[in-house]
Formats: sequence, C-alpha cells, structure tokens
Amino acid sequence: VRWIEKEETSGQDAPTCPICRVNIEDEDVRRIFGRSFEPRGKIMDEANSEEIDEFTLHWLNENTALCEGCGSRIEKESGCN
Repeated sequence: VRWIEKEETSGQDAPTCPICRVNIEDEDVRRIFGRSFEPRGKIMDEANSEEIDEFTLHWLNENTALCEGCGSRIEKESGCN
C-alpha cells in the first residue's frame, strides 16, 4: 500500500505501474486497493514549505506515513506496525 500512497503524493493525476511506469486506470486501482486513486498534492506542499531539500524529502519518505483518515504526514513512534 505504500506504493499507492507515494503515487498519490507525487503530484500526478494518475498512478503508474512501479515496474513499467504505464498509467494505471482508476478502475484497476479500485479493483486492487478497494478504493479510487486520491491525489493529495506533493509531499512538499503537505509539509507546508516552499522548498524542501533532498535530504529532508528522503527523511519524510522513510520516517513518516500518510494518515489513512486525512492524508497528512504522521510519524510513528512505537507499536506493532
């Protein structure tokens, strides 16, 4: 599921296959994930910053996840997942 979340925050209008990079139809996304593709804007926009350096962007991708409820970036501190 992380792949689709990254696609949704990439700023693209449609998801692309992680292997061949061909656009995936919304009907197929619904079939695979049980929901539609929901573009949420780029991570940089979510972080409320005009410019994020590459190191910070890498850290955000490695250490945060999208909240399933609102799509905001959250940092997990403990737990089983």
